[in-house]
Amino acid sequence: MERKILHVDINNCYASIECSINPKLKGKAVAVGGDPEQRHGIILAKNQIAKEMGVKTGEALWEARDKCPDLIVLRPNFPLYLKYSKHARSVYESYADRVEPFGICRQTMQSISQGVRSRCFLKTTVSTREQSL
Repeated sequence: MERKILHVDINNCYASIECSINPKLKGKAVAVGGDPEQRHGIILAKNQIAKEMGVKTGEALWEARDKCPDLIVLRPNFPLYLKYSKHARSVYESYADRVEPFGICRQTMQSISQGVRSRCFLKTTVSTREQSL
């Protein structure tokens, strides 16, 4: 049986999770980052809509707002992201005998099966991508 080592991550992790639990965010540019009230911090994650408007991970909130004035910036909710990460990891572990985390949204796994992406989406409602190493 062929084995592969995969790098798997949750696409736009924090922003994807926020959008999956809040239907009011559907179709809107969303980012997770610093404190917009105090006008400081950086973009930690953004959804695809914000990305298409030129918002980049790691840039200052004011720069992101210059590119995307309607950007909704949410404060990070790390306990929620950890919960989703654990759900995703349980899916990965059902397909692989070795899974190594690299932060909340990234894992490396030794895979022996197909279907990881669809099963992870069904369990977490966020999409993933895999890359063979």
